[in-house]
Amino acid sequence: MKEGRDSGRKIDHKLLHRSVQALAYRIGYEQERYRYYKLREIAIVSELVCLLDGALSKNEWLIDCEVPFSEILGIKKKGHQRHVDFAIRKYSKKQDGRKSHCALIEVKRFQSGFKAIEKDIRRIADLKKNKEGLSGWVIVCSPGKLPPSWLNDSGHATRKHINVNNSMYRICRFVHASLYADK
Repeated sequence: MKEGRDSGRKIDHKLLHRSVQALAYRIGYEQERYRYYKLREIAIVSELVCLLDGALSKNEWLIDCEVPFSEILGIKKKGHQRHVDFAIRKYSKKQDGRKSHCALIEVKRFQSGFKAIEKDIRRIADLKKNKEGLSGWVIVCSPGKLPPSWLNDSGHATRKHINVNNSMYRICRFVHASLYADK
């Protein structure tokens, strides 16, 4: 757990990285098993939620799926709204209706295209800008090769920073479903 002023609300990023690695193995297995069918984004989200739910302490963290932006920002709004795939929040015995989310997660298939991925990054950046203490993640899943601009010479994440709406993001990690992944 990260130390600091707000350490009670921060989620352990190593736990998320381990869950994403497990997700990569699961996706690799599913794609090998059902190679003629595309794995839908909702199936990827569902699997990641299950992996995280099993790894998180039940009396410390909760996962909310399809969370409307207004709920994250604490605004009351009715009707159809945009949402994040899922958000993680601190468990509270108080049922006062307030939810204090600390991590927002969007999942995108690489086949959706760069514009759709950048759109999700912008949405997360806007939410982070409007609410202090949020951690944002856009997890991109690809069964094939990744863009060369995301990789260094050894095939690892470039860790370069991307400025989106005055929020800095970086490509932090790639996980593979096999030991011999293509570059």
